[in-house]
Amino acid sequence: MTPVQLAMPLHPARRTDPPTSHDAARPHPTRATLIAHVRRILEAHPDGLTDDRIWQLTGLGFERHGSVVKARHATGAVADPDRKGTSLSGSKCAVWVLPKEKQ
Repeated sequence: MTPVQLAMPLHPARRTDPPTSHDAARPHPTRATLIAHVRRILEAHPDGLTDDRIWQLTGLGFERHGSVVKARHATGAVADPDRKGTSLSGSKCAVWVLPKEKQ
């Protein structure tokens, strides 16, 4: 990279713009890359994860929680019938695992 490229921000928001502009200017993962990312997370945790934990591990903001749940669904993950997890709100929830043939 050239010095000019190094000095340029990764998104078009100016340094003086408010944080919301910086958030909006950051690139968001496409659906395909999000599905692949969620699959890698689930593959790395064969004992399973709750939707909240999957979302936390993606590093995305809370406004993307629904997108992460949809991506988890697209991976083919299934609820472990023998286990329940705890959501961030403290309620019981499903623990999601990839079926053996999808790992």
